[in-house]
Amino acid sequence: MKLKMYVYALVACCYYSQVAATENLYTVVSTGYGKTELLDSSSNDFTYKLAVGYQVDRQWYLEAGLQKLVSDSLDEGISGSAQGLDNDDLRLDASALFVALLGKASGQTGELFYRLGLLKTDIKGEQILSGLHECKLGSYTLITTAAGDTYSYCQFDEGGIAGVIGLGYDYFLSSKLMLRTEIEYIKGQHDLAVSAAYIGLRYNF
Repeated sequence: MKLKMYVYALVACCYYSQVAATENLYTVVSTGYGKTELLDSSSNDFTYKLAVGYQVDRQWYLEAGLQKLVSDSLDEGISGSAQGLDNDDLRLDASALFVALLGKASGQTGELFYRLGLLKTDIKGEQILSGLHECKLGSYTLITTAAGDTYSYCQFDEGGIAGVIGLGYDYFLSSKLMLRTEIEYIKGQHDLAVSAAYIGLRYNF
């Protein structure tokens, strides 16, 4: 699934949400920092999240949107140069569409909430394995350095499913604007694991 499809899905969420009562609608824009683990790689990078929410009950919200999990260079160099391979091109990119149910408890200053949801992930990346190895994801190309060492260069573009749990707080700045802080943990296919913290703004229609 491409990022363009994510944008189309978010636009569709915004369109159909107009059919619902506007007083129950809100949007959220958040940015954060997280640690992503995939296969044998680990990356720390900035992330963001865009969402549309709807209050389905006095204590429950339903949110849908898209988020960037990671877009970072991988620290996987090899000794010596290899024909057809530029180490600077090794990257890990992961995005997701998500839908989540939020349970909330209201107070005088804001709302405490927890999140349970599902994500449709899109993971792209590269990996270098020493010697001749089958890739856990994608296909591989056998490369040889000038020193005669052999490596398997893996490239992948995989979709998957993941689950998310989170905890956060929406602090009232005004009757319509709220400051959102949140932490979440994502676990999914292909040994994907993401731990992230966010801060953002929520606007109530």
